[in-house]
Amino acid sequence: MKKILFAILVLTVLKSSAQIACVNLNTTNSPLPNNTIYSISSHPLDSVSIDNIWVGTNGGLVHYNAGNWSIYTTADGLPDNSIRSVYVAPDSTVWCGTFTSGLVKFKNGVFTTFNTANSGLPDNFVKAFAFEAPSTVWMATTGGLAKIKNDTITAYNLSQLGLESNHVAALAVRPDGIKIIGMVNGGFAYFNDTTFTFYTNNNSGLPDNTIAGIAVDELGNPYMAMPSGGLVAHFGGNTFQVYNQGTIPGMESNSFRCVVKDPWGFWAGSVNKGVFRKMGTGNFINQANLGIVTPAVPADFILCGHFTPYAFKNQYLTGWFGSDQEGLYNITAVTGVNQTPVDNSVTLWQGTNGQLLVKADSKLLQVQAYSIDGRLLADNQPEGTSTLLQLPNTGMVVIRTVTAKGVSVGKVVVE
Repeated sequence: MKKILFAILVLTVLKSSAQIACVNLNTTNSPLPNNTIYSISSHPLDSVSIDNIWVGTNGGLVHYNAGNWSIYTTADGLPDNSIRSVYVAPDSTVWCGTFTSGLVKFKNGVFTTFNTANSGLPDNFVKAFAFEAPSTVWMATTGGLAKIKNDTITAYNLSQLGLESNHVAALAVRPDGIKIIGMVNGGFAYFNDTTFTFYTNNNSGLPDNTIAGIAVDELGNPYMAMPSGGLVAHFGGNTFQVYNQGTIPGMESNSFRCVVKDPWGFWAGSVNKGVFRKMGTGNFINQANLGIVTPAVPADFILCGHFTPYAFKNQYLTGWFGSDQEGLYNITAVTGVNQTPVDNSVTLWQGTNGQLLVKADSKLLQVQAYSIDGRLLADNQPEGTSTLLQLPNTGMVVIRTVTAKGVSVGKVVVE
């Protein structure tokens, strides 16, 4: 295992009137072992950390935590370097799904492998995870649905149960415990531990029989990514909302690989037009309308996305997206109208109600805020490259930042 403390010296940070910054981490500017990113996860109970994620790549498992990199490969006990899915459980166990070598449990520094030869795993290609409290992890495999609890695997052959496909590609668990299962060429199904209720384009308004990704809204309604039908939301019965080139003006893609929830709506990753965002009851809008330069950032082909619990607790938007060939992208935004560059390495993103995001291109050592008459308003020692300040809601504020590069000072007017 390679553990690296890495100061990022050159990153692409884009600023816009939409207050969205995008940073790219790849094999050129970071220790990332491979630029193909299949999966991203973080501890579901960690509402303190902004940049603490686990990443499945085509070159091994990666833990990135505020500039610190830990990289795990077959040399450290992984059976396969192609990590197609990652999930961090509440007990801090890291579950990995591999391309050819089954399920991997990483706990207390030890890798344990479950495969078709030594367990009840139905197939060695594990594509997705979903967690059901208190201790059950569900798995999508190319050979069916499976769950693991207390290291015992139970498999479900969906074809034998009357569903049209046994190839599971996406999973989600609703707050009420209902599992939502997305299949390749089989539509999707709800499972209440006893009965499967399935929907395909033969028995419903579903536009595509392959589901590549699922995210659930606050009411338990699934939003699903489809490789040829766009995006679809299901509201029960035969009530579907389809978002694609045929139904939404300006929608530029019908091919999506992932969909993820943020505190205000959803983001979806396409295979040819980058990311799309949906806020509230609106439609999915492509990245160009977010003020993010295209096509260079983010990459057009997005495989996965993730928002850490910090975003949902603090109403602070920082999302991670994995691309097919161009590494990781970190999109950061706050709700507001102003942004101020302090210098070429530190930017202040001003939000509403006195919120101010300080983001640097290297690790922040200290961030202080002073009133114009010299009173200390805030003094933070961040653990990463960004920190969120809560400031008095009026007046001029001086921001002093300390990074490995030196000291920067900037002024903002808090309104």
